[in-house]
Amino acid sequence: MPVTLTFHDSQYPARLAEQVCQGLGARKLPGKLLYESPAQAQRWLAYHQAYSPSRTEPTLLALYDQAFQAALQALSLSALHYISLGCGGGNKDALFLQQAAPHCPALVFTPMDTSAALVVETLLRIQSALPTLTTAPLVVDLDVEPALTPWLSQHETPAHRRLLACFGMLPNFAYPPRRPATPVRQSLPWPLCRRSGAHSAPVRQSVGARLVRWAARQPGLCHLAGTAHCALPPPAA
Repeated sequence: MPVTLTFHDSQYPARLAEQVCQGLGARKLPGKLLYESPAQAQRWLAYHQAYSPSRTEPTLLALYDQAFQAALQALSLSALHYISLGCGGGNKDALFLQQAAPHCPALVFTPMDTSAALVVETLLRIQSALPTLTTAPLVVDLDVEPALTPWLSQHETPAHRRLLACFGMLPNFAYPPRRPATPVRQSLPWPLCRRSGAHSAPVRQSVGARLVRWAARQPGLCHLAGTAHCALPPPAA
């Protein structure tokens, strides 16, 4: 099944080479290199299948289902642009999109990840479940805090609202914990928090505060969905 990807300039070869050189000099390579190649991506997916609580604990999936239902009830829209940051293998995205599709005739899905192989994996999963769904995949490094609104606007109409999903991504941004500078409120149950006006989504004094501040600066991103992440043991040899 053919797929078409767009590469953001943060993932161009010259930029990757620059990051590798900087990482070697600092003796700390970017974590995204762990699943850069197709083989690495498949190892990551196997690890996730074996150890992720979302795959090993059935009761945890109920929390995702509650968050998805809360989002759809809060939005109540026919035109929705669903954006998945760090889409991985797309399992949770598929669950949401299958719930949303009957209620959103103008549904658009944008999976984003630094790994082209993982974006392809997500697209194949979604195409299998929802073959007529409109998709706009993007291979991008979110750690550089890219300005995505102009690109996103090309794939939607003024009537579209945006739902930003961030599943298991926050621990990847290991920055000093700090509270968002703007006032916060939590209007939807964790793991889904709504952003409106001057309010930004809380992330439990999170190490992902930089990601939240980046999202708050993107015009039109009206919701933020996130999940707690557990430290997992290494796979058996």
